[in-house]
Amino acid sequence: MKNKKFTYFVLIPAVIVVWGLIVYKIIARDSNTAPGNFMPETVAKEEKIVRNEEYKLLNNYPDPFSIEKIAVPVKKTEKTRVSPPSVPKYNWPDIRFNGYILNGDIARAHITINGENKILMLNDNFSDGYILTGITKDSIKVRYQSGMKWFSKK
Repeated sequence: MKNKKFTYFVLIPAVIVVWGLIVYKIIARDSNTAPGNFMPETVAKEEKIVRNEEYKLLNNYPDPFSIEKIAVPVKKTEKTRVSPPSVPKYNWPDIRFNGYILNGDIARAHITINGENKILMLNDNFSDGYILTGITKDSIKVRYQSGMKWFSKK
């Protein structure tokens, strides 16, 4: 019973007020004598702006539509060759990626280094400073000093 009283005494008058405001706005917009229209009527005067500036056209460029081709002098400059920075070459050990093991959120790589099988996690050191920095389904990334190399599954 409470829901019917709420509907009759609150919601229906609220709907009537909202629709009344919508209709009022539509009617007030169409008529200039609406109570909310306080814009004074002014007549716009046309003002002519007179500029006394002169522009000169510069015709010192080649005709883009001419059939004759005009040779443009090309400045020859010597290009200096920059040698790429020397990347130290490392003797990477014989690393073979055999697969990965996924235990929950922890990934481990099964690799063979110079014939020795090892199971390593991320950031594990092996073989004198080599660090395992990345493990994916088909490859691993190994870092040694400033060099990085990907080894794929074989």
